[in-house]
Amino acid sequence: MGTKWAYPSAEVKATVAKELQTGPPDRLLRKAAAGLAIVVAEELQRRHGGVYGHRIAMLVGTGNNGADALLAGIRLRRQGVQVDAVLTGDTVYEPGAQRLRRARGNLIPGAEVDRAVEALRAADLILDGIIGESGAGGLYGTGAELVNSIPADTPVISVDLPSGVDPDSGEINGTHVRADLTVVFAAW
Repeated sequence: MGTKWAYPSAEVKATVAKELQTGPPDRLLRKAAAGLAIVVAEELQRRHGGVYGHRIAMLVGTGNNGADALLAGIRLRRQGVQVDAVLTGDTVYEPGAQRLRRARGNLIPGAEVDRAVEALRAADLILDGIIGESGAGGLYGTGAELVNSIPADTPVISVDLPSGVDPDSGEINGTHVRADLTVVFAAW
């Protein structure tokens, strides 16, 4: 039997669902967020010589990738990072949104396009948490508009895979995130 280098998205989702049958339902989100916050802080340190006082903008989707980003944003706020969470959908992981507000992070509805684009332009780093292994093809609507507004010289870190890239084939059809770094949690 050969080495398996990639897993179909359905297999990853089934494995995660099985893992969630035991223990607190948000424990995987919290673990992912902790690792993600470490990577973001390391990247800020590497690129800017420090973490405190720098600014990140997060593109936050409606699913687990958005939840991972929100929870990582809370950890980064504790390190003095200014956090703007740009919401790309109509819903959000509410426990994470509430905690980010309490930590004095900014939540910006994607429908407030001018404010959202300004947050992207002001960021030292952008965190892509729009969509992960549930994605199928390119981005559209608010997500696509915001991705097209990312400044070319601002580094981007994606959660699980760059949003808009097909998780099974790697194909790119339409608008997608161009990540400088991707942080993967569920499978190598």
